[in-house]
Amino acid sequence: MARHSARREARFDGLFRAHYSSVEAFVRGQFPHADLAEVMSSTFATAWRRLDDIRVEAERGWLIGVANNTALNSIRGRRRRDARDEAYRTITFRGPAELHDHDVPPETLEHLSVAFERLSASDREIIQLAAFDGLTGADLGAALGVSPGTAAVRLHRARQRFSEHYRKQDQP
Repeated sequence: MARHSARREARFDGLFRAHYSSVEAFVRGQFPHADLAEVMSSTFATAWRRLDDIRVEAERGWLIGVANNTALNSIRGRRRRDARDEAYRTITFRGPAELHDHDVPPETLEHLSVAFERLSASDREIIQLAAFDGLTGADLGAALGVSPGTAAVRLHRARQRFSEHYRKQDQP
C-alpha cells in the first residue's frame, strides 16, 4: 500500500510540476476575472482525486478541461450570488402595516425600518424568511441551502445585529 501511495504521489507531483504553469496561463488568458487561486486549487484537487482516470498522454488537455469547467462554474456561481445579493438589497421591510394594526407608534416603526435597512442582505433575507414567511428549522435551512442548525445560528446572529441596530438609535 505504501508503494502505491508513493507512486501516486510521485505521479501527481510530476503532473503538477509539468503542467501547473500552462494551466495557470490558460486560466489567466481565458478567465481574467476568475479567482485564479480557487480555480487552480480546485483543478488540482480534482486531478488528485481522479489521478487514475488521467491518461499520461493527455494530462495537459485533461487539466485544462477541468480548469475551464471550474472557471465557468465559478463565474456562474458569482453571477447567481450577485443577482441574489442585488435582489436582497431591494427587500423592503414588510412589517410596518402589520405592526400599525397593533397601535405601534410611528417613531417605533421608523426605528424598526432603519434597523432593518442597516442589516446586510443575508441578514435581511433570513429575518424576512423567518419572521414574515414563517420558515423554521429544516424549511429555513432548505430555503437558504444550509443545514437547519446553521440556519438557526445565522438567524440568531441576524436577530442580534437587528437588535443592536435598533438599540443604537435610542442613544444620543
